[in-house]
Amino acid sequence: MQRTLVDNRYRVVEALGSGGMADVCLARDIILDRDVALKVMAPHCAGDEEFVERFKREARSAAALSHPNIVPVYDQGCAEDGEYYIAMEYLPGGTLKERIEERGKLDHRASVGVAIEVAEALEEAHGHGLVHRDIKPQNVLVTERGDVKVADFGIARLAASNTLSQTGAVLGTASYMSPEQAMGEGAAPRSDLYSLGVVLYEMLTGEPPFVADNPISVSTKHVNETPVPPRTMNPDVPEGTNALVMRLLAKDPEHRHANAAELIEDLERARDGLPPAKGRVKEPPAPVEREEHRERLPRKFPSDVSGAPEHSPGLAAVLSLVFSGVGQIYNGQFLKGIVFIAMQLINLALTAILIGWVPLAIVWVWAIWDAHRVARRIQSRGHGARRRVWPWVVATVSAASAALYVGWGWLQSLL
Repeated sequence: MQRTLVDNRYRVVEALGSGGMADVCLARDIILDRDVALKVMAPHCAGDEEFVERFKREARSAAALSHPNIVPVYDQGCAEDGEYYIAMEYLPGGTLKERIEERGKLDHRASVGVAIEVAEALEEAHGHGLVHRDIKPQNVLVTERGDVKVADFGIARLAASNTLSQTGAVLGTASYMSPEQAMGEGAAPRSDLYSLGVVLYEMLTGEPPFVADNPISVSTKHVNETPVPPRTMNPDVPEGTNALVMRLLAKDPEHRHANAAELIEDLERARDGLPPAKGRVKEPPAPVEREEHRERLPRKFPSDVSGAPEHSPGLAAVLSLVFSGVGQIYNGQFLKGIVFIAMQLINLALTAILIGWVPLAIVWVWAIWDAHRVARRIQSRGHGARRRVWPWVVATVSAASAALYVGWGWLQSLL
């Protein structure tokens, strides 16, 4: 793209990429004073009147979508020299493909979290009768906050209908194309779900399920070959997620999830370590608020760090109660100490089940006091140095165990 100003409104800043049907650049909207991603139709496509008409129609369809996980279309028009363009939101975070190439496979929760957001975008588009047809990591853009947005809704249909034969462009699509698309059949919502399954597979393993030297071979594998399960490629993939991905990659669309809403339900269960839901209904469930459960991509993709312990106060209370029983045993009352430990652990479990984990903080405080009280009784029965320091050993170990769990959980929540 040689020009510096498009339609007397968009000042070209730098080129971002080039495809078979359009060039993409970063531009500045001099009227609204904001950055946009500008797609300008390739000159050889502009001469096809039917293609141009579909370009404008699909751009209007994409502009009608409004969803947090869909890149919004701001404007579409024709420059004075006859070049057609689309102005979209510019996201400086790059693409999901770039993240995978930079860091390899993603951790399980981040991968499933991205898949949930893409599925939510598909749910919105499918509800408006719009099938993407080209879901791939290159079309999943990352925001500065680590959320993802799907680009090229509506535009992908034009690319799929175009008869261009540039190897790079076609290969990029063929790697994520559903079997029915590879055989020349019409794309449907379940075709998008298959492509999302390929993207999820790549996030979990670092590579797509089928790789070959040319697009024809890749498409043939999608039609005829069964993919290696992602858990075989990456043993850290849970069984539930492995089964979910393999269902998405089913050759027969009827064997995949019925719709994006059903897929989102299973993805959320997979994220939480649960098996797929049973006894489904065909109709999608009513929309639910999922914002508070959304998993974002980390800004800089740090190494895997486990989340905060779920039951920090309870674990600390367990240790403190055990030390109380140890104090009883040390005091010469062996049987009483064992019974004490068993009874308190049963009480602790019942408290967690019937009341919840919050009251365990109170149990923890009581346990430290009780451990110290028992140890003081030990001290009163002897005069040795070891007996004099025992109360402080019990109290210090109990407090340290609680501080370790609670403090580590607090630190992890900040990270």
